[in-house]
Amino acid sequence: MTDQPTPTEVSIRGRFVGMSILGSAVVLVIFLENLRVIAWLPYVLHILGVALALAIAVPMLFFRRPVDHARRT
Repeated sequence: MTDQPTPTEVSIRGRFVGMSILGSAVVLVIFLENLRVIAWLPYVLHILGVALALAIAVPMLFFRRPVDHARRT
């Protein structure tokens, strides 16, 4: 009889936080392109890549909740 760790998943609030991080980065990129800020255009892919990494990492680190599955014996 080993104690298995309780499985966890990202909560709904965490999913919203992740999508808001990614959406904010997309809005920032669109804003920079519309203003024709030439200095930032080479960094657009970097900005989106970092936003994607944060949109995955932040909810996984801070918005986890245990999942209660009914066990069949």
